[in-house]
Amino acid sequence: GKQMTDILNGPVDEINARLIGLVLSELFGKDYGVDKEIIKHLIATYLLYDIAFSKNSVLMSMLGGTDDGTTPTENTGFYPNTKQLHQTVLNKQDGKMMDVYAYYVDQGSDKTVIIHGGFRGNWNNGIVTEEYNDFYKAGYNLLFVDSRATGNSGGDYVTYGQYESDDVLYWINQEVRERPSQKILLYGGSMGAATMMSVLAKDIPVNVKGIIENCGFASIDEQLRFTYSQTVVPALPPAIKNQLDIIGDQEHEDLFMGLLKQYYFDQEMHLDPTAALPTIGMSGSLPKLIIHGTADDVVPVSNAQKLYELAGGYKDLLLVEGAGHGKAQEVDHAAYTKHVTDFLKVVFHDQINVKYVDENNKSLLKDQDEIRLYGAYGENYVTEQKTFEGYELANVEGPTEGVFNETTPTIIYHYKKIPVVPPKKQDPAENADNKGKDEPRDDQSSDDTLPIQMTVKVQKKTDTKKGMLPKTGEKKHSLLIYSGGFLSASTIITWIWRRKRG
Repeated sequence: GKQMTDILNGPVDEINARLIGLVLSELFGKDYGVDKEIIKHLIATYLLYDIAFSKNSVLMSMLGGTDDGTTPTENTGFYPNTKQLHQTVLNKQDGKMMDVYAYYVDQGSDKTVIIHGGFRGNWNNGIVTEEYNDFYKAGYNLLFVDSRATGNSGGDYVTYGQYESDDVLYWINQEVRERPSQKILLYGGSMGAATMMSVLAKDIPVNVKGIIENCGFASIDEQLRFTYSQTVVPALPPAIKNQLDIIGDQEHEDLFMGLLKQYYFDQEMHLDPTAALPTIGMSGSLPKLIIHGTADDVVPVSNAQKLYELAGGYKDLLLVEGAGHGKAQEVDHAAYTKHVTDFLKVVFHDQINVKYVDENNKSLLKDQDEIRLYGAYGENYVTEQKTFEGYELANVEGPTEGVFNETTPTIIYHYKKIPVVPPKKQDPAENADNKGKDEPRDDQSSDDTLPIQMTVKVQKKTDTKKGMLPKTGEKKHSLLIYSGGFLSASTIITWIWRRKRG
C-alpha cells in the first residue's frame, strides 16, 4: 500500500510504467509466502480502492476527471446572498470530530431546498446551474452540502451515501433549529440522489416534505459492481489489466468486492454496501419525483424503474428518452420543468378549495366564488362554517378537515333560505268574543290595567313613620272628621233630653 501511494502521488506520466514495474517486482522479485495470484489481486484491489473510495484519488483523475453531470465543470460563481457555513461534528464512521461545510442562499423564504452533488462532485466551481435556477427563481432558500472526502469537508473516504447522509441530516437539523417552521425539500443527483434517499431511511424531522432524486442508484453494492465492469475495466490501460487479472465479469466482481470488504470496508471504512439505504428510504410515504435518462451509461435506468415500483406515498417518474447521466433537463427541458413544477406544487403549495353556495349553487361570498387554503404536503387543514343573513346551513359536501396531499378537493357548504313566517291573522268571531275583555271597567281607571307598574310604585317605609307630621292637605281632611263626630254626638244628646221631658 505504501509503495502504491508513492507511485500514484508521483509524476503522472510515470504512473503506468512504475505500476507495471511494481507488479513485476512484487510478483517475481520477492517471496511473500503466498500465491502470486493473490498478490496480483491485492494490488488490483488497492487500485480499485483508490478509484472508488480514496479521498485524493490519482487514478480517478486519470480516468476522466470528476464530471458526473451534477456539479459545474467550469466556474459559474455563486448566487447573491450565498454564505459559507462551517461546523465541527462527530463523524460516525470513525468516531472522530470532523469539519463539515455548506453553502446557504438565504432568500427569506419559509421553504428550503437542500442539495447534494454527485460522486466526487464539489462546489469549488460555484453553485449556479440551470438545474438549481428553478429553485432559486421560485424564491426558495438553497443549502448546498459540501460532500465529505471531496470538497472542503473532512472525511477520508467516499461512502456512496451511507455516511454522506449523516452530513446532510446534520444540516437538516441545523436548519430546523434556526427556523423551526421551515419546510424542506431534498434534491440530489447521481450519488447525491442516493445520499438523499439514504437520509429518508434515518430519523428525519417532520419538516422534510419530499425528495427529487435525479439519476440515483438503488444499491451501493450493485452500483459498485456495475461501475467496475462498465467503467473502470474499460478505462484501465491494457497492460495493467492483463498483469493484474482485472476482468469485467461476475467472477471478478465477486472476487474484488470480497477483497474490498475484507481489507477496506470492514477494517477502515466501516461501510456496508449491502445495507440498501436508498430503497429503505424510498419505501416511506413522503412525495417523490424520480428522474432518469434512458441512455444513462453510468447509473442504469433500471434503478429508476426499481425505485419507482417500491416507492410509497405520492410518486412521479420522468424517464427522458435518449438522455445520458444527469442530462434529463438538457435533453427535454419542457418535460423536466413541468414535472419539477408540478411536484413543487404538491410538496409546498397544496390547495383546498372551499365554496359557500345557496340552493341554486350561487356563491354567497362577496366578489369571489371560493376560498383557497394552501399548505405543505402532510399538513392538516380545517375549513369553517360561515354565517349568512337569511340563510341556514343545509349540508356540507366533502371533508371539512383533513390533510393536504396531491389532490385538490373542493369542500362545498350548502345553505338554504330561512323561511319568513307572516303575522297571524285573527278570526273576526274570535275578536267579537274577546271584545271588551281588555277594556277597563267603569269603576276602574286606565292605570288599573297595569298591575305590575302599580306594585312598583309602592311608597317607601319612611313615608309612614310615627310622629311624622301630616303632609300638605291632610289637616283639612282631619277637621272634617272631627266636625262630623261632634254633630253626631250633639244630635244624640238632644234626642235623649227631649224624651226625658216628654
